Amino acid sequence: MSAMPPLIVIRADASSLIGSGHVRRCQSLAEALLDQGAAVLFVVRAGMSGEALFDGRALNTVFLPPRTASAAVRHDDPAHAHWLGASWQDDAADTLEILGERKVAAVVVDHYALDARWHAQVSERLDCKIVAIDDLADRPLAAALIVDHNHAESHARKYAVANQHASPILGGPHFALLGRRFRSASRNPAAADVRSIGIFMGGIDLENYSERVVRGLRDTADFNGDLEIVSTRSNPNLVDLLRLAELDGRCSVSLDLPDLADFFGRHELHIGAGGGATWERCCVGAPSLAVIVADNQRQVLDPLARLDVLAVTDMPAPDATAIGARARALIDSPALRLQLSHNAKELVDGQGCVRVAREIESLC
Repeated sequence: MSAMPPLIVIRADASSLIGSGHVRRCQSLAEALLDQGAAVLFVVRAGMSGEALFDGRALNTVFLPPRTASAAVRHDDPAHAHWLGASWQDDAADTLEILGERKVAAVVVDHYALDARWHAQVSERLDCKIVAIDDLADRPLAAALIVDHNHAESHARKYAVANQHASPILGGPHFALLGRRFRSASRNPAAADVRSIGIFMGGIDLENYSERVVRGLRDTADFNGDLEIVSTRSNPNLVDLLRLAELDGRCSVSLDLPDLADFFGRHELHIGAGGGATWERCCVGAPSLAVIVADNQRQVLDPLARLDVLAVTDMPAPDATAIGARARALIDSPALRLQLSHNAKELVDGQGCVRVAREIESLC
């Protein structure tokens, strides 16, 4: 009788505040873990936006019960504690209850609202390893392994305080968590002329930056070519976005794509928010303008701009005029777009999930 494969549990959420990127990158990691023979189970809080991201996906998922009221945030809670929809104690209890008597080898946690207290309680009760996927290093982490695929001069220094167990860190775009399609995706041709532009401002885009980008391209950049917006049915502004596309006449909206590899390969310029999609654009070599929509994105995007991997808006939360002006400069400079494409492809090779999955497997 063959041995049971190790069970890897992944705890991640999506919501209007969190966005969809944490779940999306964990789904990519799950594919690599499954390819290596592990069993994977997602644990996701219901009543937010996470359910829709699993529609049509062959991934085992259980949903924690929705909480009717958010717990009060304490002074010693992480800065993003309000994203959780519960206290960390309740979330840990819900997670342990739903896992029941399952034998768990490791729990992968991708959640800015959960810190070392949650890690320690779940690890002790399940007798398992904790793997923390993080970008911020803004709270204590009690993990056997930390994964941060963002660029940093020294990840050891970045996590000197947060890394309570002095655990190994898989740091940098070498470990970017991209889906299996990106391992063999066609590269963006980086053409001389911009005939079409792709827009992906995240799967939820609470502030409707997609519309802001369209208006900037039409009114300020004076771009009259085709536009394609990618989003999901969890976008609260979807009705307005569809109406905008209909009125524009040369703008289309693509929803709930299983992956974005083809999308990033079929436009001569891309405009998007920071986050996990940054590395997907890099892997394909898509010349990109990154729009800073959250404070924590600047520490990721500014170093990449200095390396000429992408262009970035000059200010956070830019208006349509600022976006349009920056886009016009890229449209008018094929040499710059070619340089961005080349540098981006050199940075990310699409194998990050495989590398991280192997490291997780070695813990089990």
